[in-house]
Amino acid sequence: GFESYGCDNSKEAVKIAKKINPKHTILNSSATKLPFSNESFDFVSGISLIEHLNQKEANKFLIEAKRVLKQDGQIFLVTPNFQTPLRILSGKNWFAYQDPTHIAFYTPKTLSKLLVKNGFKNPLTSYSVPYSSKIKSEFPNFFQYLPTKLSRLLLYLMFKSPLSIIRNSFWISARKNA
Repeated sequence: GFESYGCDNSKEAVKIAKKINPKHTILNSSATKLPFSNESFDFVSGISLIEHLNQKEANKFLIEAKRVLKQDGQIFLVTPNFQTPLRILSGKNWFAYQDPTHIAFYTPKTLSKLLVKNGFKNPLTSYSVPYSSKIKSEFPNFFQYLPTKLSRLLLYLMFKSPLSIIRNSFWISARKNA
């Protein structure tokens, strides 16, 4: 029920996406120069995006995201978690180091500061995830054989507890500041 648009700076990726997306709402565009009017969206997401941008580009992207967001709109980002102990344990084999186009790494704290610097408020990195039987059906390989109480505990540990910091990637969201 959402009206959504996508952008990618790869012409080939857009070409493939347009074959899948019958509405053709995926555009060839840079994240630093979004082809949309001011205050045209309630929500902007950047999934595995910001780590591909240098510091100047990351600031431009956040300025652009703020520009296209409506008042009190929300940004949601997912990026490798430079703070995870898994990075230290994996050394040069850490998953995020395997992609040579990853040029910037963030911790929840450093990305929170960058969001605030660029006009966003109340960055969040911890989320309540309600447990339902739907969770088991959406993630059958993970939750299928686990008892409900254990599934709930794992969801809490992965998304709400302080232990969520051990994940390889983190989620962060913030609202557009006035």
